Amino acid sequence: MSRRYENQADGLLDKDVTENLGRSVDLLPSGPDLQVGWQRVVQVNGDDPKSRTLTTAISVQYPRDGDNNPRWGIGFNESNPRILARIKWGSGGRQHECICDVLEGIVLTVHCSFLIVEVKDAQNPPAPDEIKPPINVGGNVGYDSRATFVSPTFTDRTAALAAAGTFRSFVPPMARTVSVFANPATLSTSFQDFQNVNIVTIAGNLSEITIPGRTASLLVTNTGAVPIDLAIIYEISL
Repeated sequence: MSRRYENQADGLLDKDVTENLGRSVDLLPSGPDLQVGWQRVVQVNGDDPKSRTLTTAISVQYPRDGDNNPRWGIGFNESNPRILARIKWGSGGRQHECICDVLEGIVLTVHCSFLIVEVKDAQNPPAPDEIKPPINVGGNVGYDSRATFVSPTFTDRTAALAAAGTFRSFVPPMARTVSVFANPATLSTSFQDFQNVNIVTIAGNLSEITIPGRTASLLVTNTGAVPIDLAIIYEISL
């Protein structure tokens, strides 16, 4: 056993093995590309003998105006910030990763010997004539699990889908169920494998449908004569 653990009851969250138990960052839009724009708010490093159940909480403070209403910006053309969290954890040489919505805040529990939490604002960056105030996002971590459990989600949405148009949504890691909502509900959703072969196709809105095995993506088709607003919400199982 490593010497730094010899007389320690827990060790994993001790400052000599942990880089960052929690901090807050100011986020500006970095676009929908999930390869860029992440900022770290939690980092816990430990050894495999100290794998523990850890709970991390992520909170959001949106800018407010004088009436305490959310203030998205001046001339900014997106009204709903999209804050995402990327969680990496593991032990024994294995690493897992998931991306989920933060919304007003989330609490997640995992069993691990290392934990990293990163956040980003996935909106498109403002145009030169727009002003977008930063959104403050903070994270922290502690031992053990929370008393209640609400599954995190990952939302995939698109601009108005044209009549007879299609939209492909790739199933995120750890997704268990999916809900598909459109207004109007003139749509069909095809669950497809890695070779884009249909597994099953379902018409209309879907609510918490268990994702069939081998599903790699969803192909949503607007079967109506007018554009539809579309949102695809995955439930992430941790």
